[in-house]
Amino acid sequence: MSLPFVPVEEIEPVLHSCFGSLTDERLLQLRKYIFDQWVNSTTFQPVTWNGFRRDTRTSNDCEGWHRRMNSHARETTPPFYELIPFLNADANKFTLTRVMVAEGSMYRREKLKFKQKNEWYLRLWDLYNEGEMSAAELLSDVSSTVGPIQ
Repeated sequence: MSLPFVPVEEIEPVLHSCFGSLTDERLLQLRKYIFDQWVNSTTFQPVTWNGFRRDTRTSNDCEGWHRRMNSHARETTPPFYELIPFLNADANKFTLTRVMVAEGSMYRREKLKFKQKNEWYLRLWDLYNEGEMSAAELLSDVSSTVGPIQ
């Protein structure tokens, strides 16, 4: 679903317009689930899952870090003291990386197809912010690029 690409304040109005006047019981149940679980929930509040104007919208960066950490471990559950050198080196690398990014001498690595997709989202978000596109139009345009890979 492309709902996370819409500004937080537009989520509820866009959902109401999408569901309109439903009569099918299954769609009414879906609507209730979405509102209960994702819009009005105290557990999953929209600000926690919204990706409007965010570069990183997935957990891929964290998964990559865990993969690197696991590749340094010699066993499935290594003792903590064996992880300390890795964690220390990673912390030192992070400090250097932060400085380099702040100076503009280092950028986030991104595959071309994801870079192009992000640029597309930024253009759409700019059109929305400039008032040239409604939230419903934004949702419709984004939904053409978000979804299962076929």
